[in-house]
Amino acid sequence: MAFGNAWLGGSGIKSVQSGTISLTGTNTTATATITAVSNKAQLEYLGESPDLQNGSQRPVRIERTNATTITATRYTPLSSSATTVSFEITDNY
Repeated sequence: MAFGNAWLGGSGIKSVQSGTISLTGTNTTATATITAVSNKAQLEYLGESPDLQNGSQRPVRIERTNATTITATRYTPLSSSATTVSFEITDNY
């Protein structure tokens, strides 16, 4: 029986990082700094607050800008309220 990543031929999860990005006032972009990840990293959107169902905000998009930066962008807010986006990025070997 193999243990760890041996049965995967050395592949597997290298690191997992999670965080939040706050877009305040009428700002349409904001960033979070993470520990450097490879091009194999997968970024996951975990949700945002306040929930879009209340109709006060436009959808927020997140993307990995480079190896150490995640950028959140919201499209012209309907109000000046803050929006916080949660993310998780998983880097693989």
